Amino acid sequence: MPEEIISLAIETIKMGKQAIVFAPTRSSAEKTAEEISKLTALMEIELENGVLKAASSPTRQCRRLSHCVRKGIAFHHAGLLAKQRDLIEDNFKSGKIKIICCTPTLSAGLSMPAYRVLISSLKRFSGSWGMDWIPVLEYLQMAGRAGRPEYEKEGQSIVIAKSEKEKGEIYERYVCGEPEEIYSKLAAEPILRTHLLSLISSGIISDHKTMLDFFSETFWAKQFKDMDKLKEILERMLIFLEEVELINISGNRSNKSQQNSREKEKIKTNQKKISYTEFFKAATSWSSEENVLENVLDNVNKSKNKELVDEKKYENGDKKIDEDKSQATTLGKRVAELYLDPYTARHILDCLKTISESKNNDRNNDSDNDKNNDKNNENYRVEIKSNKSGEIKSNKFLEIKINPFSYLQMVSHTLELRPLLRVKARDGEKIQEEMLKRIDYLIEEEPSQFDSDEYGEFMNSIKTALFFEEWIDEKDEDFLLETFDITPGEIRVKLETADWLLYATEELAKLQGQRDVVSEVARLRFRLQEGVREELLALLKLRGIGRVRGRRLFKAGIKDLGDIKKIDLTSLSQILGKALAEDVKKQVGEEVVEVSAGKRTGQLSIDKF
Repeated sequence: MPEEIISLAIETIKMGKQAIVFAPTRSSAEKTAEEISKLTALMEIELENGVLKAASSPTRQCRRLSHCVRKGIAFHHAGLLAKQRDLIEDNFKSGKIKIICCTPTLSAGLSMPAYRVLISSLKRFSGSWGMDWIPVLEYLQMAGRAGRPEYEKEGQSIVIAKSEKEKGEIYERYVCGEPEEIYSKLAAEPILRTHLLSLISSGIISDHKTMLDFFSETFWAKQFKDMDKLKEILERMLIFLEEVELINISGNRSNKSQQNSREKEKIKTNQKKISYTEFFKAATSWSSEENVLENVLDNVNKSKNKELVDEKKYENGDKKIDEDKSQATTLGKRVAELYLDPYTARHILDCLKTISESKNNDRNNDSDNDKNNDKNNENYRVEIKSNKSGEIKSNKFLEIKINPFSYLQMVSHTLELRPLLRVKARDGEKIQEEMLKRIDYLIEEEPSQFDSDEYGEFMNSIKTALFFEEWIDEKDEDFLLETFDITPGEIRVKLETADWLLYATEELAKLQGQRDVVSEVARLRFRLQEGVREELLALLKLRGIGRVRGRRLFKAGIKDLGDIKKIDLTSLSQILGKALAEDVKKQVGEEVVEVSAGKRTGQLSIDKF
């Protein structure tokens, strides 16, 4: 971080003002906050304690933040707990915190009493292109945090340039530059198919005409100005939703070849479960922003003097609208209610089908045990087939063993849980070893290592599932931060998302009649929420008992509610404290008799003398 930033921050404090420092990364935000805090004479002991108490078990990051906050300086990014972010924002508004060093996530949506905004760099790493200039809109958002009308009469936005040449470029690009155009993201297929299903499920869209009428009025359609292309994209989404049985389409189709294509695709879908390669590529596909931009600009030039959408073109005159009726199935309605991406729903349903088939095979194997012992003792069988080109393919039918890791890896391999924990070069071998230890518990097969994108995403899902597994094995946040490089704030976000996906799995399993899966997933959800091993579930039914107190009781030999009733109040008070011990006793139906001072039985109190 440039020394100028630190000097300007200290100068702002001496002026009796406050400032927000924008850093490009979380680590640089934390480092800058530490450097500034070393130069201030402020002392906020109460804030320091508040930061530490926000976490159930303070991590290295929490301690680092507490040291900064004690000196009236804070760092702020998505890796912090929600309570810690709220504490920082509230105390910045009250004036106790003078400087916040943050990532650009704080650049929008908040009105803060900052006189100055200090920006260390307007370049950011952009993948294969290296460092690149950020958009003008993003700069304006950051600069707009300074001098908010309700707090200041004026504000200053200061950017640090490395040279005179860069100073001139920053001035031309950002001070004199125009903000970029805003483009609709509805063209992203993950977004489009989710909205399309919800609109059909709610009855807003019932056929092709109502579908086109609705989407022709969207911002997306106004930019595209090409309803033929939009219709093609929407039709493809309809075909997919029908294939996975989330909607039913009925009526006379004007395009017979389209109908035949649908039937062929549907047969193919029923015969073969979708591979993750298809899932990954299709689920993440969308029209790139460059393509959208080119399409928009081309059409703007072509139709400056025309109406944006000629709706009459799609009435029964110039172009006949298909009369097919679209209606959501029971499954489709539930998926829409759960706000699931249809591809994620497809992924979960495929996994549930695999689990069901595996359990049915287990039952059949048990009944045929006397007939064919040799075959039943095999873990899997491989069928070798060759296609027309002579390529040999193998279909592996594993006798899958289901445990919590099976479900955790399943939900980790979804779009909703991204970004996943990335497998880095230094831990690649370890993650591979851990995956091989659990290979029998994977619902989906390990993809080919020669497909780098697919295999990399698969291994990321394994690492993410291993993180969840350690959490329900009662590892604390500090261990998870050191082992998986995941901050407390990220932990909470991942846990909440995984809980939602497991709830969706539970609901879909109910529709499929898989009661055993419903029970297993419900139990796993409770463990994920509390971060405990299964042996503590009985104790966690008690109000006021969490993972720490539950483990303390278990180590003392108290393993269920029956043991709670057996232990005397004095012994329980030594473990939990008097107030909580009395409350726990009342929860299990025992009456706690309070003995007033000087009225106890047995040895006389000193008040009697």
